[in-house]
Amino acid sequence: MTTTDLKERLNSFEDLEMYVRGVACMARILGDLLDENLVDYEGGTLREAGANVRIVLNSGQMDMLRFVWNDVIDRAINLERDFLQAAYGKEAA
Repeated sequence: MTTTDLKERLNSFEDLEMYVRGVACMARILGDLLDENLVDYEGGTLREAGANVRIVLNSGQMDMLRFVWNDVIDRAINLERDFLQAAYGKEAA
């Protein structure tokens, strides 16, 4: 592998930084949304093992969660594809 090839490969990985940071950012947002919204509606803290928990979301909350979790999935799939392209010079199967 020539020096030029190595530089091109390194540049390919450096180009992924924005995408890595993007998926990490959206994953943190998803975590925050889950922490805020997935709380026991009945507020009980003493539950038997295996007891059901009731969670109530309005349509806006559900739409936001759905958008963010699908965004994280899409970003992760695209990052995987781009990483494989940078690492091996081929499209992901």
